Amino acid sequence: MRKIKTFSLISLTGIGLSYLNYYQIIRQLNYYRGDYRVDLPKRAIFNRLFIHTDFYGIDYMAGKNVMQLVSPFIFFLTAVVVGSFFFLSMEKNYYQYVLIRSENKKKGYRWIRRYGSVKVVVFSLVFHLSLFTLVSYGNNYPYAESLRMFNQSFVKLSLAHTLLLLGLWYLGFCLYLKVTSLGYLFGMSGVITSLFIINMSFPKASLIFIDWQDNYSISSVLGMCLIVLSYFWEKKLDYEI
Repeated sequence: MRKIKTFSLISLTGIGLSYLNYYQIIRQLNYYRGDYRVDLPKRAIFNRLFIHTDFYGIDYMAGKNVMQLVSPFIFFLTAVVVGSFFFLSMEKNYYQYVLIRSENKKKGYRWIRRYGSVKVVVFSLVFHLSLFTLVSYGNNYPYAESLRMFNQSFVKLSLAHTLLLLGLWYLGFCLYLKVTSLGYLFGMSGVITSLFIINMSFPKASLIFIDWQDNYSISSVLGMCLIVLSYFWEKKLDYEI
């Protein structure tokens, strides 16, 4: 029953956040359409929400406006915190008893994580599915490509973001083993901010920003690299209070 409540709350969080982001973006784009009397495709909503790599060249992307980074930043940070909420909500001293009673360090860490990776995946997929529903049926924007291509691009985007979020979450758990809960939040905020800064400096890299032509392979590879790096890093770390 507790798991059902937990994952229901995670799903509601994903749905709520997707709606807030969608409402904010669609309102801005509607203003743009009204002022310039132009038609925008449905993919423009994704471009504004997750930041297209050509944000300097596309008029409705608002160029160097830093405020447009708020929505994707909150999405990534919320997903990481959702997966980490269990061990962040407990006192670190408590986990000493868990590690003492565990057969080995690996099993102790697994208990501390408590399905965190599953929570990240559920949050990401619910968020993207909810957003896809809103973009597909919540407006009268036309498709710039066939419906099949649009759906395929969305699936690739969802999988790439999920892999990247898993990589960030595993990296965050390694960080948590060495710092306080507050240090964890500041540290993960710094990591995500750094990725945004790197992508702003090298837009075509599409580490976090999206490009409908590269199939999101770079962000997927980055996520997998972070997972592998965290796996080996965790083996060398000891839990600290």
